[in-house]
Amino acid sequence: MSKQISCLEMINRIEYPIDELEHHKRQQAIDLVRKELSTDGCAVIRKFFSKAGLNALLSEAHELREQAYYSPKKQCNVYLGDITPAMTEDNPQNIFLERSNGFITADLFGEESASRRLYYWEPLKRFLADCLEKEELFIYEDPVSNMIVNVAKPGQRFNWHFDTNDGVVSLMLQTADDGGEFEYAPYIRNELDEN
Repeated sequence: MSKQISCLEMINRIEYPIDELEHHKRQQAIDLVRKELSTDGCAVIRKFFSKAGLNALLSEAHELREQAYYSPKKQCNVYLGDITPAMTEDNPQNIFLERSNGFITADLFGEESASRRLYYWEPLKRFLADCLEKEELFIYEDPVSNMIVNVAKPGQRFNWHFDTNDGVVSLMLQTADDGGEFEYAPYIRNELDEN
């Protein structure tokens, strides 16, 4: 595991000095994220990690990938749940797609791993809270699924689904050689209607 690299060294601080609360580049990044979120509910922060930081996180994921969990359930609906007999056959709750990717669960990352340290790092939490215009962000308490690394071998997929929380921060550590499409569909449901 990459214990020697600090959280500061993991971030591309030339572009994202997120630990310096008054730095103009930090505020520029926050403003851009807020603008993108207000447009379609999704924002992309490019080149956020330093080369060394990205390599450290990717190295840890590679070390643990053979321990990834693969669900025995290979067909899932948008809720990653079961068929809903009360719904019609063409209702999204009753449309099942292949889900074959694996997950490296949070409990596999040691306390001193770069991934875990970054996940709990206060300047990152503060930066994300500011981007999301939240007073504070809280760590998801589930020790297994609070920090997940998706693993996909050639031909594997993680089907369309609704996330189970108000928001998600995804970090892309490695692009696919082929395929690897990530699709986000904004504003397709609300509190009163799942559509």
